[in-house]
Amino acid sequence: MRLLLVANGASIHTERWVLGLKGRGHEVALATDVSSTLPVRQFPLDPLKRGRVNFLALAAQVRAAAREFRPQIVHAHYVSHYGLLAAAARVGPLVASVWGADVEVFPRRHAANRRLLTYALARAAAVTATSRHLAGAAAPYLPPGRRAVVVPFGVDAGRFRPSGAPPADPPLIVCNKHLEPDYGPDVLVDALACLAERPWQAELLGDGSARPALAAQIARKGLGGRVRLVGRVAPDVVLERLQAAAVAVYPSRRESFGVATLEAEAVGVPVIASRVGGLPEVLDDGATGWLVDPDDPAGLAAAIHRVLDDPAGAEAMGRRGRQLVEQRFSWEAALAAMEGVYAGVAP
Repeated sequence: MRLLLVANGASIHTERWVLGLKGRGHEVALATDVSSTLPVRQFPLDPLKRGRVNFLALAAQVRAAAREFRPQIVHAHYVSHYGLLAAAARVGPLVASVWGADVEVFPRRHAANRRLLTYALARAAAVTATSRHLAGAAAPYLPPGRRAVVVPFGVDAGRFRPSGAPPADPPLIVCNKHLEPDYGPDVLVDALACLAERPWQAELLGDGSARPALAAQIARKGLGGRVRLVGRVAPDVVLERLQAAAVAVYPSRRESFGVATLEAEAVGVPVIASRVGGLPEVLDDGATGWLVDPDDPAGLAAAIHRVLDDPAGAEAMGRRGRQLVEQRFSWEAALAAMEGVYAGVAP
């Protein structure tokens, strides 16, 4: 099938869809306004700027790309940007995938944004979401009687797997998320301060706007020798650190799905995550890890303590987590589900 993806070419999620679909024999092209090294035919778009004139010019570029490539499906990822461009370009059949902030944050900013989102989703022949939570967030902006199809973002369980090596000593606590307030890294630091009397080390893998405040918070709590702000790292490093971890922690305030959570579970690591958004859909509370209330450092500290105090129970949680990924969240299953969406709307 000839597929034109309209998306952020620098996103790891776009990369996985492009390479995964190409690997299954589809002819894939990418229209993007971000520099990309992906090994597929690309149609560069100008950067989006404020103003109707620029937006309409970009829509014309998407339309020209579709006219030249002649796709059987146009798939736009992130509706408040690329979905709007594809809808305005009137190309299709259009599949629109909501990612999170495009339906959770964008429409709350202004009534005009809600109208734009409604317009874009109405133009789509099919709408997909990674979680039931996200499908529910998109529902108010869909035409009557329409629903988003839930296509969970899967994990490559052949790559994300236990290493077989013993965990780090002292026990390593890992959080592989952007350092942004939505993901609660400050809550994790406060929780770790509650555990100062016991041995552990912690690494926050990622970068973001909260890093300076977190560095000050870590120093203020006296945790400078135990909590490392590692920064942005390569995917292989994320895998290696998860394989060495005793527990992975995701204290998010907002989370549309939870890919990082699934990666940790695939590696066989018990997970602690906030009871928000799509996280309860990817973590079996009490079986593969623990759900805690958001913005509750004491509750998070208690859950971490519980995992570190019971190595045998943690190991069993890790095994069940990997089974969960293999049974419900494999990357091949995600690709097959998306192909089913395409088949349902292709001419």
